[in-house]
Amino acid sequence: MTSLGYPVYLLAILGVAKVLGAIVIVIPRLLRLKEWAYAGIAFELSGAAASQMIASRASDVLAPAMLLGVALVSWALRPDSRVLAGIPSSPVVAPDVSNAPLGE
Repeated sequence: MTSLGYPVYLLAILGVAKVLGAIVIVIPRLLRLKEWAYAGIAFELSGAAASQMIASRASDVLAPAMLLGVALVSWALRPDSRVLAGIPSSPVVAPDVSNAPLGE
């Protein structure tokens, strides 16, 4: 962490956040919080990969990039019972409005 320019106390903050995020993802309720946990994990892992790339440590980019892939697959394949209402599990197709009269 210090070789990348980050303060050591950031390890404690990230550690606590990761543990809480993992707990939220595992329990079946708290769907909105679960979405935030997945987002936090994605932000943290993409930031870790970017930090390693900027520090010219290409060999250290692989681990956070692979874990980010695992997190994204976990999010995409979660059961319907753990999907927040209003967030589609498949891509939304926009309705065809090319022939709609103006004002409708």
